[in-house]
Amino acid sequence: MRSLRTTSFADETILDILSFSEARFGSLAAARYAALIARAFADLAAGDKEPLVRWLRYGRRRLGLYHIRHSRVAGAGKGAAVKRPRHLVLFEVTDDAILVLGLVHETMDRPRALRHTLAQASEPEPD
Repeated sequence: MRSLRTTSFADETILDILSFSEARFGSLAAARYAALIARAFADLAAGDKEPLVRWLRYGRRRLGLYHIRHSRVAGAGKGAAVKRPRHLVLFEVTDDAILVLGLVHETMDRPRALRHTLAQASEPEPD
């Protein structure tokens, strides 16, 4: 199992997603979505969902896109699962870890969303 790290941009994006989810659907729905994101990260780190990753070339970088719907737990009880997950995890594999660059909504213009995420994720960390 590889370790998994997130960029500060990915962390901010996740907080925005969960805030929106709570405002729109309630705290229980936001908690379910947070658990689904965590499960998707664990699945990526374990390599369990490798066949479901869409690999892209962006310059010299090899990036993975993974839809979090693939991490829904089969057979979850009524109200226990997110019905329509809408986000993809954008990540790259480094020598020692999986680096989550951000999450992208499935309806966003993909090339534009990738450029934006990569630009934000590449910003230097504040001192």
